[in-house]
Amino acid sequence: MLCLRGNLNAKIFLVGIGPGQAEHMTPCAKAAIVHAPVIIGHPDNLLQIAHLTHGKELLPLQHNPLERSRLAVEKAQNGQDVVIVSSGDPGTYAIAATFLDYLRQQNLNIDVEVVPGIGLASYASARLGAALGNDSAHISLSDQNTPWAAITRRLSSALAADFVVVIYNPFGKLGSARWEEALALIAKERNINTPIGILSQANTSNEKLLMTTLGQLPQIALPTDMLIIIGNSQSYFCGSYMITPRCYKENIGY
Repeated sequence: MLCLRGNLNAKIFLVGIGPGQAEHMTPCAKAAIVHAPVIIGHPDNLLQIAHLTHGKELLPLQHNPLERSRLAVEKAQNGQDVVIVSSGDPGTYAIAATFLDYLRQQNLNIDVEVVPGIGLASYASARLGAALGNDSAHISLSDQNTPWAAITRRLSSALAADFVVVIYNPFGKLGSARWEEALALIAKERNINTPIGILSQANTSNEKLLMTTLGQLPQIALPTDMLIIIGNSQSYFCGSYMITPRCYKENIGY
């Protein structure tokens, strides 16, 4: 089923292609990519969808979401439907927030559809088993638009409230200093046996999945490209799985 709205005007689709491989892309994402004559995105993302883009105009832009936004608007104003592809989910640390804010700042009224994708945290949780089985907080350590004091305050609050905490971009472009400070905060709030799940190079031939504990974490050489899931007080390992329970009671429910 083609998941597109009926509209005679040019439209921009912000499409999440998931963690990488075709089998993790939703039918709606594929439909939008097949439909649009113009595809904009990071070169790596465009390579991942090459099987869907034959004969289309491809505009690879490596590290500039504002330029992607500007180009997409230009093409749409010329009457062409456009897709901006994003890894994972476009609404989670990705293009959707940047693009929609760009429209607001430029006072533009353009038809936009955000097409969700499988986010990296969801993929990592599934690979680990059920690491996000209960309440969680997602925090990026490399957000250049958020003051570091605000990030550490949010992290401390999430830890104190016993959320499972998902850490995006622990090293980012700034090296390990932020991660080392974050790890010190985590160590104050969680005991050394807290389960930790680490995913790097997701959904590639080099994908690595590691399960360890907070006490062992400082001794491990961590990859720079990783997502880290910090368990809460109820999280545990069972065989090859990391589980955060969500208790179900017969005749009551969750």
